[in-house]
Amino acid sequence: MRVSFDEVFRSNLNGSFTLKVFVIIGGVSMGPGVAFTPGVSFLGVDITQYAGHDLDIEKLPDGSIEIKGIERESEHTPKTPRGTSRPGRY
Repeated sequence: MRVSFDEVFRSNLNGSFTLKVFVIIGGVSMGPGVAFTPGVSFLGVDITQYAGHDLDIEKLPDGSIEIKGIERESEHTPKTPRGTSRPGRY
């Protein structure tokens, strides 16, 4: 199942992202409130670099989700034609 990054993570004013739900990433379980900070690797990946992308997830019977992968483009974000700019996140 494909969902937007924002369905799983909340953006914080300091640039970090906090989990909204219970997730499993690479076999590691985490609950709501766990924060990921830019520049910090988790299992070799800076999770914050994928804000705005879609996540490939599996919903588990206990209500948690397992993040299986990250999509290069988001189905949930409007496409911006080449040569134009999109306002940044502040």
